[in-house]
Amino acid sequence: MGENSVFTEKEKNTGWYKSVSLLSVEEAFGRFESSMEGLSGEEALARLARYGMNKMESDERSSAHIFVRQLKSPFVYLLFGAAAIAALAGEIIDAGMIGFFIAVNTMIGFYQEYHAEKTSRRLRKYWHGKTRVLRDGTWGTTEDSKLMPGDIVEIRAGDKIPADIRIVRAKNFFVDESVLTGESSAVAKNASPLFQEPSDYHEASNIGFAGTSAVMGEAIAMVCATGKHSSLGRLTALVAETKAETVFEKHISEFGSFVLKLVSLTLLFVFLLNLGFKGIGRIEELLIFSVALAVGVIPEALPLVMTFSFSRAALRMAKKHVVVKRLSAINDLGSIDVLCTDKTGTLTKHAMTVVDVHAPDPRVCIRYALLGSSYLTVSKKEEVENEFDKALWLYAGEEVQLILSRARMIEELPFDPERRKNSVLFEVGGRRELAVRGFPEGLIADRNHSTRKSGLEAYIKDQGFKGRRLLAIARKQDSFGNSLSLEDETDLEFLGLIAFEESLKEGTLFAVKRAAQLGVQVKILTGDAREVAGAVGHRLGLIDRPEDVITGKEFETLPLHKQIEEIRSRHVFSRVNPEQKLSIISLIEQQGHSVGFLGEGFNDAPALKKANVSLVVQEGSDVARDSADVILLRRTLTVIIDGIEEGRRSFANTIKYLRITLASNFGNFYAVAIASLLVPFLPMLPTQILLVNVLTDMPMILIAADTVVPSDLRKPNKYRAHDIIIAATVLGIISSIFDFITFVLFKNLGQAHLQTYWFIVSVLTELTLIYSLRTRNLFFRGARVPFSLAFLTLAAAGVAVILPRISFGQEIFGFVAPQAAPLAIASGIVVLYFISSEVAKGWFRKTG
Repeated sequence: MGENSVFTEKEKNTGWYKSVSLLSVEEAFGRFESSMEGLSGEEALARLARYGMNKMESDERSSAHIFVRQLKSPFVYLLFGAAAIAALAGEIIDAGMIGFFIAVNTMIGFYQEYHAEKTSRRLRKYWHGKTRVLRDGTWGTTEDSKLMPGDIVEIRAGDKIPADIRIVRAKNFFVDESVLTGESSAVAKNASPLFQEPSDYHEASNIGFAGTSAVMGEAIAMVCATGKHSSLGRLTALVAETKAETVFEKHISEFGSFVLKLVSLTLLFVFLLNLGFKGIGRIEELLIFSVALAVGVIPEALPLVMTFSFSRAALRMAKKHVVVKRLSAINDLGSIDVLCTDKTGTLTKHAMTVVDVHAPDPRVCIRYALLGSSYLTVSKKEEVENEFDKALWLYAGEEVQLILSRARMIEELPFDPERRKNSVLFEVGGRRELAVRGFPEGLIADRNHSTRKSGLEAYIKDQGFKGRRLLAIARKQDSFGNSLSLEDETDLEFLGLIAFEESLKEGTLFAVKRAAQLGVQVKILTGDAREVAGAVGHRLGLIDRPEDVITGKEFETLPLHKQIEEIRSRHVFSRVNPEQKLSIISLIEQQGHSVGFLGEGFNDAPALKKANVSLVVQEGSDVARDSADVILLRRTLTVIIDGIEEGRRSFANTIKYLRITLASNFGNFYAVAIASLLVPFLPMLPTQILLVNVLTDMPMILIAADTVVPSDLRKPNKYRAHDIIIAATVLGIISSIFDFITFVLFKNLGQAHLQTYWFIVSVLTELTLIYSLRTRNLFFRGARVPFSLAFLTLAAAGVAVILPRISFGQEIFGFVAPQAAPLAIASGIVVLYFISSEVAKGWFRKTG
C-alpha cells in the first residue's frame, strides 16, 4: 500500500481535520487538488497507486498461531513434564488431571488473544460498502475501499460515511457521531469554514468522519482522509496496539511462577540427597516418588474449582439479564474498584423529559412547540424519532394532542445550522399560522420579535448550569399562501422557552450508593457537553458541584503528573474522544486500580480492550460486543453492581481453595520429602500420595459453592500472592510438625504401618483444614456448611479409614489393616492439628 502524503506529520499525529476545517471550500479543493467536477478516472488510478486503498492493512494471525503461543510458558513446561513422567509411571489418572489443567489454562489464553483478533477483524468490516462518487463528470457508484482523497461523494440520510470528508454543500444535514464521540444527539453539518481550530471531533462542524452515519438531509463532500489516516483507521490501529492483561491472567502467572520455583528447587534438592543416601540403583523409584510429590503439591483442581465457581456465578447473572462471554471475567469483575461508564442510556434514560416551561402561558407554548414538531410531518406518530418531540407529546396531555390531530401541515422550512431554527406552516380550523422552534440565542437575538429580553438571559444561563437543553418557541399569525420563505420568519411573537433534561434511570442513584459501599468509584466518561455531564454527576452525588467536570481537551493538555492528580480527584469527564478514554483508563490502571469500562460504540473498542473488564450493552455495535467480556441485556447500572458482588463471591471461594490446598499440600510435601531422607524406605508410596490428593480434592472442589459472608463482599478482590504464601507457609509448618509427630510415633511399627497411618492422618488433617480455613471466624461461628460439602467430606474420610481394611486397598496401595490403639492416636493428632490451625488462623486475623 502506498503512503498518504497529503498530511504533515503533525497533522497525522494531532488530527488533520483541525487545519482543514479552517479552510474555505475553494481552499480545501486547492489543498487536495480537486474541484466540484471530481477526479478523472485516470487521476483516481494514480492516487490509488500513491495513497493505497481505503482500508486497513490486514495482518491477521491464524488460530493455530495464537494457540501455539499459549504453550510457551515455563509453568506449562513443568506441567507437561510432570504429566509425561506420571503417564510413564502408569499413573494415568493424575496424568489426565494435569493435562486438564494445561488445557484449561491454554484455552483461557487462546480465547483472550483470539477475542482481540476478532475485534480487529470486525473493525475492518466497516470499510466494506459502496458510495456514490463523481468521476469524469458523471455520478456513479464505487466500492468504499477505492475512494481516494479528492473524490467528490454524495451522502444521504441512512448512509454510512465511508471516509473522512470535508462538507462542500449541505441541506439540512445531520450526522449521528455517537459511535465516535459519544454525543447523544445528532449534530448538524455545514460547509462553512471554522474561525478557530476545533479541539476535537465534536467541534468540526464541516467534517464528516468515517464510520458515522447520516440521519437527516443530504450533502456533497470531498474525501480527505482514507485508510489508516482516517478517524476509523486510527481507531482500528489503537485496537491492534492495545494490550490488556486481565487480573485473572496476572494472578495465574504469579501463582504459576511461585509454584514452579518452589517445586523445582525442592524436588531437585531432595532427589539428589536421596540419590546420594540410597544409591543410583533406586533412581527409577526415586524419580516416580519425586513426581508424586510434585503432583501432590500442585493444586491441579484449581481450574475445576474456578470453572465450577464461575459457571455458577454466570448462571445467576444470566437470570439477571447479564451474559458472561469470558468466564474468568467474573473474577475480574469482583476485583474492580473503578467503574468507568458512559452517561446516556446507562445512568440516564435514552430519552428527554420536559422539566420546565418558562412562558406567560405554558399551555400555548407547548401547543405551538408540538405544531412545529415532526408530528405534523409524518404519517404515523410512531415514526417520530426526535427525542424532544417525544417528550413534548408525553407532556402535552390529551387536549393539545387533540388539537394536533386536527392540524394539517402546509409547508416546512427544515432546521438549518446557520438559521438555528425550523418553521412549520399549518392549518387548523381553516386558519393558517406559522410555528417556529429553535435555539434560544437565535430567536431572542431576532430584533423583530415582539418580546423583550429581560430575564431570559438569566434563565438560559441558569438552565445551562443545570445541564438542561432549551427550545425556544415563537409564532406568527398572518395571511399565508401555500409557500414559505425566510422572510416569513420575521416579526415573530415569542412564546417562551421549554427546558428538557435526561431523566435518571430507575435505581441508578441506589446503584451508585451500592457501588460506594462496595468500594467502587464510579466515573463518567462521556462525549456530551460539560454542563450536561456535570448535572448528571451532581444528581448522582458523584461530584459536589455541577461545574466539577474536566473536558477531554483540558485533560489532554495537562502534564502527566497533573493528569494523575485529575484521575484521582475527578469523577466526571466530558467531551472525551476515544484516545482520551484509552489514556484515562490506562492511567487509572497504572495507579494500581482494577478498571471496568462500559461502552457501546466502535469508538469504545480501544478502551474496552484496555480495561480489566469490558462491559457492553446488547444494543452496542458489533465491534463493541466482540470486545466485551460481559454483555448487558438490560441497560442499567444495577446489574453491573450485582455482577461485582457475584465476582467477589466467586473470588472469595477461589482464595479459600488456594489457602487450604497450599497449606495442606506444602506441609505434607516437606514432611514426606524430609522423612524420606531419615528412613531406608519411602515414608509414603507414590500411589498413596496420589490417593491423598484425589480424596482431598473432591470436597475441596465444592468450596466453589461455599457460603460467603457479607464482609467478604465489601472490598474489591485483591489477590495478594505474598499474603497467601505466608499463610500457607505458616500453616504448612504446623502441618509438617504434625506430620513429623505422626512419623515419630509410627515409624517403629514398620514400613507398611507407618505408610498406612500417615496416609489416614494426611487425609483427615487436610479435610479438617477445609472447615477451619473456609471462614475467618472460629469454626463454630462460620457460615452454614453446604450439605454437598459435608457429604463429600464424610465420604472422603470414610474411604481413608475403610480402604486400608479391605483387600483392594491392601493389594493395590500397600496398606495394612489399622489397629484400634494406633487409630485412636491418629485421631488425637487430627484433633490437635485442627485446634492448632484455629489458633493460627486467629493470630492471622488479629495481625491483619
